[in-house]
Amino acid sequence: MKAQQLKKIPAWIYYITGAAGLAMCLWMFLSHFTGEDSHPWLELGAGWMLAGLLCIWCGMDYSRSPVIRFFCMLFFGLIAFIHWLEFFRGFLPIYVPITQSLPFVLLISAELIICNLVKE
Repeated sequence: MKAQQLKKIPAWIYYITGAAGLAMCLWMFLSHFTGEDSHPWLELGAGWMLAGLLCIWCGMDYSRSPVIRFFCMLFFGLIAFIHWLEFFRGFLPIYVPITQSLPFVLLISAELIICNLVKE
């Protein structure tokens, strides 16, 4: 692949991660809309919406968003850490921390791709 084509991969990773964040937001809004314990779930859905929109913005304006990209990685890293912690405490099945770690792994891989392209 040419370097020009490789430079588009990190942006697409951010688009896909942003779309997944918005899908997670929509799922939380639709599945936890009623009930006594719905408020924290709706707030978490709003957090996912913010993370998804920030990731989409980072994909559109990749070169001018290093600080935003760092905070997106921090958010997804904390989400993954929390789920792995709960898994090792015996509260979650294995697929939950794995799926919650995917956005963090994708964003880290996007940064590694771009770092390798800059070095070349």
